Amino acid sequence: MGKKDIAFYDEAHLVPFKDRPPEGEGLIGEGVLLENPLIDELSKKMREEYEPKHKFAIFSLCTSTRPYLNSPKWRTFYNNFGDIADLVICSNGGIIPIEYQYCYPFRAYDAHGDSAYDELYKEKFKDRLDKFLALHAHKWDKIILSFLPSSRNREVIKDYDKGNDKFYVVPSLEVYDRIQKEGSPGVNTMRFPQAAKQHQQEIADIFGVELPKKKGIIVV
Repeated sequence: MGKKDIAFYDEAHLVPFKDRPPEGEGLIGEGVLLENPLIDELSKKMREEYEPKHKFAIFSLCTSTRPYLNSPKWRTFYNNFGDIADLVICSNGGIIPIEYQYCYPFRAYDAHGDSAYDELYKEKFKDRLDKFLALHAHKWDKIILSFLPSSRNREVIKDYDKGNDKFYVVPSLEVYDRIQKEGSPGVNTMRFPQAAKQHQQEIADIFGVELPKKKGIIVV
């Protein structure tokens, strides 16, 4: 991938094979995952050893596609901003810099959102994100928090940009509405609205850069 290559950690970096629980134990179901002490332990280890590499950052929700960069959303973020922004996944499995996407258990857990655990999820998400940002936010000039307006995550972070010109909570309601009304060529905007050209342009404008183009077409 050339200059945008990411130095990924290998599968056993966080949890050696000999130390893993039985296959799938504690990794299936949102309630089970949120209360698994291993996730808090790994979240702590990642945030303490992680070191940002760029002056910008993009935080957004995980995807069911693993590794994350195989998903339309994360592939689009990478294609358009991989040279200038660190990518950080926010999941019920923790706050996960993209460098850790191959590590256990981030290709093994399965915990889709469950409204029964909304409050616990928001509590865990805020705690983990706050701790991560406390260590690293000062290292970035601008931080994108890309979460859909209807998401649980957006409820938690909706005021992060109030009175702080470092944080940008997106997509804006105006941009999200345009995505739904206009669509985006080549993008399933019902499933992947953050990969839409309107949102990618919104991020580019915040970073003060132009979207990369290939044969005159914006890379989305």
